[in-house]
Amino acid sequence: MLEPVYLGHATLDDYAEAAGTEVVAELRRLAEPLRGLRVLHLNATPYGGGVAEILRSEVPLLRDLGLHAEWRLIRGDERFFTVTKSIHNGLQGARHALPGA
Repeated sequence: MLEPVYLGHATLDDYAEAAGTEVVAELRRLAEPLRGLRVLHLNATPYGGGVAEILRSEVPLLRDLGLHAEWRLIRGDERFFTVTKSIHNGLQGARHALPGA
């Protein structure tokens, strides 16, 4: 089972003072064709690391733009995460064989 991450609510309007109301309006305009689209972010931890920090802010803002954005956690044992870490490193250009391959 994929566990949902509770994120609360945020709105782009919270950033209007820093980013400017024109920027917020432009983001809303650009997102309009994407309204209703479903986006699933999947990772292993809700805390620590860059992905978790980004998703904690990004997912509520995508929802505010009208997308059905979710963030779910995948659980596994040490062997599972050894394999996924190898895939991650390979996608970033590292030469690495998959464990057990």
